[in-house]
Amino acid sequence: MIYALDQQTGEVKWNFSTVDSPDIWGNSKVNSGGGCWYTPSVDLATGIIFWGVGNPAPWPGTEAFPSGSSRPGANLYTDSLLAVNSSSGELVWYSQANSHDIFDHDFQIPPILAKADIGGKNQEIVLGAGKLGRVFAFNRSTGAILWITEVGEHLNDQLAGISNETVKVYPGYFGGVETPMAYADGAVYVPYVDLYANYTGSKLVDSQKFAEGRGGLAAIDVKTGKILWDKKFSSLNVGGATVVNDLVFTATFDGTVYAFRRDSGEEVWQYKAPAGVNAWPAVANDTIVWPCAASGEPTLLALRLPFSKS
Repeated sequence: MIYALDQQTGEVKWNFSTVDSPDIWGNSKVNSGGGCWYTPSVDLATGIIFWGVGNPAPWPGTEAFPSGSSRPGANLYTDSLLAVNSSSGELVWYSQANSHDIFDHDFQIPPILAKADIGGKNQEIVLGAGKLGRVFAFNRSTGAILWITEVGEHLNDQLAGISNETVKVYPGYFGGVETPMAYADGAVYVPYVDLYANYTGSKLVDSQKFAEGRGGLAAIDVKTGKILWDKKFSSLNVGGATVVNDLVFTATFDGTVYAFRRDSGEEVWQYKAPAGVNAWPAVANDTIVWPCAASGEPTLLALRLPFSKS
């Protein structure tokens, strides 16, 4: 449920259900889902707010209802981008990126608003992504899909159902695009995770260990959806993407902070933190501040820009 509150009194002005079904797709005792992980984006000119929505459940299913059969159909508005009128709470449009999700492939990343010449037409667009490992560009007024680009590894992730066998799926339930993207000068920078999971139709069997997972950072041309460059890491990338001037930053679960040139993907420097990173930084003037705590000493790391290896 999305709520709008009066800033002064806290009074609920309106609410919008991200589940388009009073009985939660036919079985309210079993089904759930449709949460919003992150903050929305706001078009100040139109007053439209854009929300990425999470997955339906149960996933992949249960013994009684394998492959999500307790919730037949598309399971709107899960794994969707919503455009909502901020004054009234009315739905302007929606676009579902992943119908009847059985692999926990949320479309949860904060949307990015931009402008681009696509198909010979200048368009206001909105960019979205999520754990399904795909980046979408939508027309901001209509929700029309302009392009879709895959990032990271993909295997069996488009299956409509699973029988009794165990199936390996890339991205797994903790894969794809987990943390926020960044945009600058016609390119969107996408951190992603390559981590598989094994499923039957009724349960999650197991998942690849975090220490075995990999990740990357891809730069995508928003005019075409083509990947400009793609950096691969030997660790999960759950450090988001952050643009500062001509650099883009990210950090990995093994505690490595990276700085790349935005235009070429050339590595400018890297820094080894005292603990793993699974968060994104704050930037003020010439300082970038990163929290790090995974598998090490919890630390708040401040790096001064420009930074050299020496």
